[in-house]
Amino acid sequence: MTRFFKRRATGWKPVVVDGFRFVSRGEADRYEALKAQHPQLVADASDTHALLVCTAPGLTETFRLAGKVAGNKHHAKRTTVDGHTFASGHEARRYVYLKALEAAGEIVDLQPHPSWEFVIDGHRVGKFTPDFQYTIAVGPGRGEVIVEDTKAPSTKTEAYQLRKKLLWACHRIAITEVFASR
Repeated sequence: MTRFFKRRATGWKPVVVDGFRFVSRGEADRYEALKAQHPQLVADASDTHALLVCTAPGLTETFRLAGKVAGNKHHAKRTTVDGHTFASGHEARRYVYLKALEAAGEIVDLQPHPSWEFVIDGHRVGKFTPDFQYTIAVGPGRGEVIVEDTKAPSTKTEAYQLRKKLLWACHRIAITEVFASR
């Protein structure tokens, strides 16, 4: 006889470890213990089955998953360079390029993730954190401060457009957009 159970009012919540959604805390604890014992452990999640297969020399373990954790809606991967965490690989590559320009003396004062607040009539209405700010050191634009945001077409949302306009209205700062090339 099959029984159907109602979900509790609080709902069932899977346990997320290393981006994998485990069906129970016990499965997650077992995975973490195995990972601690075997630093060379390789975990591979199946796209068609809710299984995680972990392999190490002389060992194969299988864990039940509740499914995959949804990724970034823009398919961006967080990347860390020089202790700075960037929202995408494109942004990280742009940082490496700007660091090279700074080392060559073409730009100075490179700042990742500067931030400006929007205050209207004494009320804070938000803030905007573009990707980079730097000063041009040579050439005709010498001394010009550039505020830059790396963009993909999908990230140029209405909310972004509004923050860009607010930055101009409140601080008279224009954003230079750098688009990813495919």
